[in-house]
Formats: sequence, structure tokens, C-alpha cells
Amino acid sequence: PLERQQFVKGDKGEVFMFIAQKVKLLEKLDNGVNVKCLTEKCGVRMSTIYDLKNQKEKLLKFYAENDEQKEVNEK
Repeated sequence: PLERQQFVKGDKGEVFMFIAQKVKLLEKLDNGVNVKCLTEKCGVRMSTIYDLKNQKEKLLKFYAENDEQKEVNEK
């Protein structure tokens, strides 16, 4: 599950998320989890979640391509 302590906080309070974490957050949105609930649980701003939602196709494509590349490199 996505928990606040899993994210890296910057010097100015910004939150850094790995691509896999972003994908999990998008999956939670797809499963009907409320945006406000995610902001509280993950410690990110509402605008961040909407930005991720707008970039969903790009993120999922990038994640899938890198996951495939990782499997090829492991062989």
C-alpha cells in the first residue's frame, strides 16, 4: 500500500515518487479511491494527483517499456 513514509521528501517539502509508486497511485484512482483520501494518505497535493492523472498514458507506457527492458536484461 501507498504510505506517506515510502515517499522521499525534498528540502523544500516536495515529494519525490518513483514511477512504480505513481502507477500504484493511478491504480488506486482507477479503483475508485477518493482523490482527497490519496492526498492525505500519501502526503501529496491534489494538483500532483491531477497532474499524474493527466499524464497517465505516458506514465503507463514508460513503465511498461522499462519493465519489458528490465526483463530482457535479466535474461
